[in-house]
Amino acid sequence: MIKHFLQNHPGATLHQIAELCHQDYELANMALSHWQENGHIKHTCRKLSNRHCFKTCQGCATIDIDEYHWVEKP
Repeated sequence: MIKHFLQNHPGATLHQIAELCHQDYELANMALSHWQENGHIKHTCRKLSNRHCFKTCQGCATIDIDEYHWVEKP
């Protein structure tokens, strides 16, 4: 499933991944972990709400699926 998503969304942005969280929690979590582990993205996020938080990539990021503001690092 994760490979299918990556093949169909090769240029997915963090915003799109955040949107995906609303549709498919597990898939979004796998996508973030996969991309982080493979060095495709590095990011931080500024927490706006403590609702619905979960950790990805062994704690290197937290995501609030409703109200996180994403910041992409170069």
